[in-house]
Amino acid sequence: MKKDMYNEFMRSIDEAMNNEDKMCSSIKTKFSNKYEGTTFNQKFLDQSYAEFATVSVKTYQRGLSKMFFDKEANQNGHYLVKGPVGKGLGITKESEGVHVAFTAGTGILVFIDLVTRIYLSRIEAIPEEERLSPLFKFVLYASFANKQDACGVELCEKVNNFMLKYGFNNFELYSRYSKKNRAGKLERWNEKFIKKQLVKFQFEDLHSRFGWK
Repeated sequence: MKKDMYNEFMRSIDEAMNNEDKMCSSIKTKFSNKYEGTTFNQKFLDQSYAEFATVSVKTYQRGLSKMFFDKEANQNGHYLVKGPVGKGLGITKESEGVHVAFTAGTGILVFIDLVTRIYLSRIEAIPEEERLSPLFKFVLYASFANKQDACGVELCEKVNNFMLKYGFNNFELYSRYSKKNRAGKLERWNEKFIKKQLVKFQFEDLHSRFGWK
C-alpha cells in the first residue's frame, strides 16, 4: 500500500471518529449508499491506481534484504519480481464466520488490505458487490518486539477503535510488544496460547451481534 493511500485511510477514520453525531445518524437511517460522518478519496479505488504495486522491505543486518539497502550492491536499482504466488486469502463477499490470524513483525502486512476492505465495506465506500458480508469477522493477533519495530499496526488500531466506538463486530485487534513472563523470557504464542484464544471465538454467533442491515 502506498504511503498516500495509507494516510488517506488514517484521515478517513479520524474523520469518522470525530463526527460521532453524523456517523450514528447514518448508521440508524442509512443515507444514500454512504455514511455522512466520513469520506474516502475515490481516486485510491480507481483501476488505474491499482496498477501500481508497493513492496515493503525490512532491512536486517544480515540476510537477503540487506542487499536492497547496500549502495554497492544496489547500483542500478532494477529487480525482477516473480509473482504473486500462492492462493491468497480466499476471502470473497460470500465469506462468513470468524477468521483468526496470528502474526509477528512484518507478517501483519499480509492482512492490511483485508483490514482496510472491512473498513471500506463498513462505510460503504466501495460497490455493494465488493463489500464483505455482515457475517464476516476478522480477528488479528499481532506481535512486535517493540513499538519502534511495529509496522501497519497504527492503521489496524484505528479500525479497531472505529469498530468499538460504533458497535460493529467485523474486526478485532490484539497487539503485543514482547511481554515478559516471571522467568524473564519473552512470552511466546505457542500452541497452548493459540488454542486458548481460538476457543474464545469457537461458538460466537455473529447473527446475534450488530451487523450490516
